[in-house]
Amino acid sequence: MPTKKSKIIFYALLIVDIFVAACFVLVLNSMNNLIANTILNEDQIIIESQKTAAEVSMKKDVDNTSSDRDKLSDYFIKSDGPVDFIKSIETLSSKNNLKDEIKSISYSDFPNNPDMQFLNLSISVTGEWSNVELFLEFLENYPIKININKVSFSKFADYQIKGKQVPQWLGSFDISVAKFK
Repeated sequence: MPTKKSKIIFYALLIVDIFVAACFVLVLNSMNNLIANTILNEDQIIIESQKTAAEVSMKKDVDNTSSDRDKLSDYFIKSDGPVDFIKSIETLSSKNNLKDEIKSISYSDFPNNPDMQFLNLSISVTGEWSNVELFLEFLENYPIKININKVSFSKFADYQIKGKQVPQWLGSFDISVAKFK
């Protein structure tokens, strides 16, 4: 039969064992939490470093394509350039001995790009056939991309110059050009 002293020692050791086991479980649980937080932080660091690498790559792409973007933007009218463009068209017609008349100027939306719009011009020129034809050729080869939407030609008069009949032609052009807003 166990003595009273042995029972006290037994219960004391049992309590100490339970306490040690509880401490072990708490320490193990704390370590698992630390490991999980470390893994989570590591994943966040990897994601952030990937974002940084992507940003650096994009910056390099932007820098590397700068000259290409500048060349491409030369095909469009700058936001402050419609007046200069219209003046250049008028100069083009006068240098070809044509009389010009701007019939209408309007703007329309550029598809899928809120920073751009179309400048729409309706212009008529009158003069000799070869000059009207040359004007159209200049429009087709203009350094800025011009969309020629409608073209019509009509002979409207004949003039006598130095005993020669010189027919006069009317050329009507509806054009549009992309421009930055």
